[in-house]
Amino acid sequence: MMLPGKLRIGATRALFSTAVATAIAGLCACGGGGQAGSDGGVLPPTLEVLTPPGDSIGLAPGDTVTLRVRLSRGDGTPIADAPVSFGLDGGADGTGGATLAAATAATDGGGVAQVDLTAGPVRVDFQVTADAPDAPRALFYVSVSADGFADLAVMPRYRGVRAMPEIQRIELRAYRGLIDCATISGDAPPPSPMAPRSLAGFGGAVVWPGLPAGEPYTIAAWADHAVSGKAVAIGCAGVPGAQVPIGRLELALGVDDRPLALPAAVVTSHLDLSIAAGIESLAGIDRPWRTLACPSGAGQLALDWLIDAQSADGALDGTVAYPMGTAATLTARRGALGADGCRAAIQGGEPSLDAIAEAAIARGPFPGAVARAALEVQRRGLFGDVAIGSTLAPLAAGSAHHHLVAATIGGEDVALTTSARPVIDADLAVAQIGTDLALGTHAFTGRLGAAIGDGFARGPLHDAGLMVAGSLGAALVDAARDGNLTGCAALDHDVCAGAGLADGCVALACPATAAALDGALTAWWRQLDGDGLDLALAGHASAMDANGDLVLDAIGDGRWDVTLTLADGSSAATTGTWSSAIAPP
Repeated sequence: MMLPGKLRIGATRALFSTAVATAIAGLCACGGGGQAGSDGGVLPPTLEVLTPPGDSIGLAPGDTVTLRVRLSRGDGTPIADAPVSFGLDGGADGTGGATLAAATAATDGGGVAQVDLTAGPVRVDFQVTADAPDAPRALFYVSVSADGFADLAVMPRYRGVRAMPEIQRIELRAYRGLIDCATISGDAPPPSPMAPRSLAGFGGAVVWPGLPAGEPYTIAAWADHAVSGKAVAIGCAGVPGAQVPIGRLELALGVDDRPLALPAAVVTSHLDLSIAAGIESLAGIDRPWRTLACPSGAGQLALDWLIDAQSADGALDGTVAYPMGTAATLTARRGALGADGCRAAIQGGEPSLDAIAEAAIARGPFPGAVARAALEVQRRGLFGDVAIGSTLAPLAAGSAHHHLVAATIGGEDVALTTSARPVIDADLAVAQIGTDLALGTHAFTGRLGAAIGDGFARGPLHDAGLMVAGSLGAALVDAARDGNLTGCAALDHDVCAGAGLADGCVALACPATAAALDGALTAWWRQLDGDGLDLALAGHASAMDANGDLVLDAIGDGRWDVTLTLADGSSAATTGTWSSAIAPP
């Protein structure tokens, strides 16, 4: 088994111990030398284990050792002629035949009481208790073994990101055997038959002398927070028996920050979808809306599709490479195509066919050229910032749940919770890396395109009198008027007459044109909707746990790395920002 840090074995055994001095402040009315505290309370006497032999003792079978304690008043002066009781505590395993020379000893002028302990014949671990009136109990941790002893020195090394003033002390425990470290928690550490150890801070070492050699041990350490008192960092390692020979063993033990829980939070995200404008231009799916913004744009758009509907070129997309027959006749009467994509209103000194179709449509309720140009500006503006409201909820340390609630598109709120989007919830990993909070990649069926289309319909289209967003092509064709004629009949009459053709020249193509334009005028937002999980997010933000309760108490403004899966299966990367407010309990 590999252990963190370096391991060094010495040739000689060093008997070393840190004296354990327990001073517990209280308000008891203590007899026998209590000392008034600065707050008016009374400090109890203390009973201190002295070195030698220290609180961790290894004995061969039959060996004898003198145990010593010092009894002092609260101010540190010794208490003489006071009784100290000694006892054996072996728990369920007994004391292996160990004996004490006396059950009680009186303190001398220096406050010291002592008694001899003789080990029994068998391998055993037990404790010797020392009690004096009003003083907290003192303990000796004794191991009896015929196989020699090791001194285990442990140097905890912090591998976290908290500032050292946050740490008030490091607690350490040693356990017999190789224990699953996942079962050892600094919040409620299991009892150990060996003496506890502590340090005021990182950089020092603790020693357990007199541990039976050749046996396995598990060492655990945790750092307590100065404010909360919680164990905010923990380290644990197993030491196989083969690595515990007679002599001195040094172990550097890594102590790592414990995972932080994410608090319940309300999140506001702003995603930059400006890349969509470039994608639609590259794909040419913005052409219908750019055409509509032309002075004769409604007529021009209708003719593009009417002519294409009569051409057997395999795609009804408003583009014909080599028009023939009726399509060629209609094309010949059209205005010249300018660099801006708009056709001229005059052809051969007369109104062009585009202007004639535009006039027919303008007699109905479809928006005029100025309003359509404004719509195109508003439409393209929706590709900038898309705001999304969501919630983050903790699951366990290191994970969270993200729930999409609503999107705001051009000032219009679009509910995501009650929509047909199948996946608006995702679990994600949460990690604290330095002062950076990392939210792992997670994905939704975001359908941001549909949200943008919905916002466009509720806002600009509604204001322009276009109530049914998915039927814009039908609305355009149906708006045509000529006397008592409406829709396809009016458009057919005017277009055919303008081209010098008999009525009916585009009658059969007109319904297909209306249906195809319905799709063409919504393709710009449908490009953003993939078939499956089409919105993937990974986030970062600054965060802190200043009060040491292992729950983040402040989250700074963050950023999103965004991956969109498009309708054609390709992906596009963009970014976003997010901010959060801790939800009330």
